[in-house]
Parts: sequence; C-alpha cells; structure tokens
Amino acid sequence: MNPYKPSETTDVKNTGRTASTRTWGPWIYIVVGGFIAGLAASPYHSHLNPIGLATTPVGMVVGGLIYRARSRNWPLDAGARGRYLVFCVVAIIAIPVLIGVLVSLVFGFDESTGRVMILGGFVGVCLVAGVLASGGRRRPSEDESCDPTEGG
Repeated sequence: MNPYKPSETTDVKNTGRTASTRTWGPWIYIVVGGFIAGLAASPYHSHLNPIGLATTPVGMVVGGLIYRARSRNWPLDAGARGRYLVFCVVAIIAIPVLIGVLVSLVFGFDESTGRVMILGGFVGVCLVAGVLASGGRRRPSEDESCDPTEGG
C-alpha cells in the first residue's frame, strides 16, 4: 500500500486554484474594453469633448458586461466576492491618492492637483463598476468539469 497515493473511495474534489490553474479573470476584459473605447473616442479627445471623455469609462463597464455574458455557464467562485470587494476598495482609494502624489511631486501641489485626484477617483469608480458588472463566475480549472446543469 502506497501512503502517498490518494484513496480511491473519497469523492471530495480539490477546488483550490494553484499558480498553474489561475485564469485572467474579468480585469483583462475591463482594461481592454476601456482601452478600445478610448481609441475609438480619440477623434473627440482633441477639443476635450464630453463624449470623448465619457467613452473610456463606459468601455470599462461594457468590458465587465462582456465578461459576464461569456462566463454565464461557468460555476460561481466562492472567493471571488471577497477578492473583488478588496480590489474595489483599493481602486477607489489608491488611484486618486497615487495620482495626486505623482502630480504634486512633478508640478507642485496647487488647485489643479485636487481636480486631477477627482478625475482619478472617477476612473477608480468606473473600474469598480466594471468589476461589479462582471459578476462572480470564474472559469473552472482544467481538472474540474464545467457542466452548466450542476447548479452553477
């Protein structure tokens, strides 16, 4: 009897993800959606047209919705909610603070630094909206089956 061989009588499935089974998750859809929307709105950026400025954040939300549509048959990930709530808090706080620090280091702290921080907060909120729109479903690892009839 080999003590290192797993027993054949257990029906417990290992659902933990290792480094080799990690997937991209929704963030790549959100970033690519915002980038494509920003490129599509580039003719409007020349005169600071509000349509051009509002297109990139909308693209982030659309990227999250595209991920949600693509992952509708994947199982729910129990740990996804905790991870994306932590990301949401970090995005809303860290982006404006880092942008404000960088702008104040380069140009000095003046009234425009506060405006730039507000814009950074708006970008963080749009990232959060994209993450929340993406939902909690994640691609199963390669050793798990993806059967949509199993209640996922």
